[in-house]
Amino acid sequence: MVKFDLDLRINAVTAYLNGMGSTTVARQFHIAMPETVLLWVHRFERFGVLGLRSRVIHSEYTREFKLRVLHWMKQHQASYPETALHFDLSSPSTIWQWVTAFERDGAQGLVSKRKKAIPVTKRKTKKPTPKLSKSEQELKTQIARTS
Repeated sequence: MVKFDLDLRINAVTAYLNGMGSTTVARQFHIAMPETVLLWVHRFERFGVLGLRSRVIHSEYTREFKLRVLHWMKQHQASYPETALHFDLSSPSTIWQWVTAFERDGAQGLVSKRKKAIPVTKRKTKKPTPKLSKSEQELKTQIARTS
């Protein structure tokens, strides 16, 4: 379920563009943060109505892409929101996480730490029975005879 449907987003952006402040728009449309309204306005100005549609969040980015984003941000002295908008990323906080990881661990910190799923086998493989020594075999045979 989408938190804010497309009609609400369009109405909020329209209200802002008609002169209402972002805080007032946020209150009127029950949006927790005025920054959300501003994000929608910027996305609308850059991408039109398509920028307001709900998006599938890209779950993984390559280390090279992350480095390119961080390089562009530094080169253009851009803010997190400006950089997110430029690269069409869903959230500026994603970039903040990349910056933090890069400062802590360098380029290696940008490598995804997600583990690949391990396929589940349907049948358990039977473990080979350990070979018994000659004396153990003889003992087993004697026990079988007496039983």
